[in-house]
Amino acid sequence: MRMNKAISVLCCFVVLFLLASCKTFGAGNESLPFIEYSDNSSQDSSEQSNSVDTYLEGSSLAIKRRYVAQFRERIIVYGRLIAAVKDDGTLLYTEEHLEENGFAGQEDRLDALHDVIALKPYDSFSGKKKDSTMFTCWYSSSKNENVFKNVSTWTDVVDWSAQQYLIIGLKNDGTVVTDGVLKLVAMHDNPKDWVDYDLSHWNDVVSVACCGLGSAVFGLKSDGTVYYATASKGYIEDGRYDSVLTWKDIVQLSSSQHHIAGLRSDGGVEVTGFGIDTTHAYLHNAAYWKDIVSIAVGNNGIAGLKADGTVVYAGDDTKGQEACLEWEDIIAIAMGDEYVVGLREDGTVVSTSAGNLTAGWNIFENRG
Repeated sequence: MRMNKAISVLCCFVVLFLLASCKTFGAGNESLPFIEYSDNSSQDSSEQSNSVDTYLEGSSLAIKRRYVAQFRERIIVYGRLIAAVKDDGTLLYTEEHLEENGFAGQEDRLDALHDVIALKPYDSFSGKKKDSTMFTCWYSSSKNENVFKNVSTWTDVVDWSAQQYLIIGLKNDGTVVTDGVLKLVAMHDNPKDWVDYDLSHWNDVVSVACCGLGSAVFGLKSDGTVYYATASKGYIEDGRYDSVLTWKDIVQLSSSQHHIAGLRSDGGVEVTGFGIDTTHAYLHNAAYWKDIVSIAVGNNGIAGLKADGTVVYAGDDTKGQEACLEWEDIIAIAMGDEYVVGLREDGTVVSTSAGNLTAGWNIFENRG
């Protein structure tokens, strides 16, 4: 009898603990099951497969978003250069595009990178290592060396976004930092367009993004609304990004040089930026998408990953970008100016590029 009572009390404690662990946060800061990929190459492949099956079969949008978020920074496209982070922290990349993207002669530098856990693109590509330190790979041209002088000293940054002349980082405490030469370049090239802005009041930020060479910066707050600041009088006058201030229930931001997109908690998409009602009016098609769990916007299009592992796309198709509509079993997407890249649940990388540039790539190849 005493044993039964003891078991009952223990069960009550277990139930209370599980309930306490299931706290609900604001739309922009979801706390949901996370399946770590780390470098545990000895993990049984069937366990990996089962975790993916759990993601694919009927779980809520929120849980699926949380699942795919861990893979979002494993693949990038910069120009026509594709890069991916393997489980062992080293990189795969399309060597044939190094020179045209300004990285000629930097193969040794890229091959020497290790313990990488995340990459971001745009006018350089930057990354984060397991020890939380960051790195940037800039053009070979000496003119562009040391544009980001302080990034390598950042150690408490949990998210970041970069454009040609500015990088914005999100700190652990929900505030932001910036680095770069944006003001120096602007005051030299077009001083009349410059507007000083202050980001010191930004707090409770959970994600960051930037556009326009760094002239427009955005911060996603934990309540699902978005901060916006710009250093350009022209952007203020044409109001190209003003609508982000009306967005609600946002859980992810994605940006390119010209556009900013937001994923809502209900699986819908918001997007705005340059030419949204003229040359890039096709971006409005994203407003009709449903059940989206991740987004990637580029200068010439936007792609959305659906909860069932398929992909939707709106934009230029002159390079065959719409081939991504045939993909299945996708867990991450990335956008470049000319093609879409996807990561499949088995670790293989696919792209809409001519010539099957990522043939043979598998970033999970050491699992099981």
